[in-house]
Amino acid sequence: MTDQGFKIITFQEFKKMKISQMKPKPVIVFVNRRTAFKPNKDVLARYDDFMRKYTGNPRQHQFSMEGSHYDANYRRRIIRDGESIRELRKLAVKSKAESIYMVKDKPRPDAEILVDIAEQMLGADVWK
Repeated sequence: MTDQGFKIITFQEFKKMKISQMKPKPVIVFVNRRTAFKPNKDVLARYDDFMRKYTGNPRQHQFSMEGSHYDANYRRRIIRDGESIRELRKLAVKSKAESIYMVKDKPRPDAEILVDIAEQMLGADVWK
């Protein structure tokens, strides 16, 4: 029985895992390196500016997300771009049969947003 679905891991966790020795071998997606999943440069600059300003605040991540509207802008960019949504659909359909590791090497919520979009589309039977 294969372990199916999406799993979000950091790059450090990916390096510690022995992916080549896993049976069956999972699909690896480097989220921050794929051009289809890269965020808009203006939105990213605004998000980075908020993160830089509010580093000492314990609620920095939540405040930066709300202040920069990163989540909404990233979702809009993925859903409206044909290449991005096509690639995400392929991964979502493949996740029904195989396990997919979404590796993120930046401390941004890109992978979580992508997995959320894919799970909503699969749950609503939009993608089969």
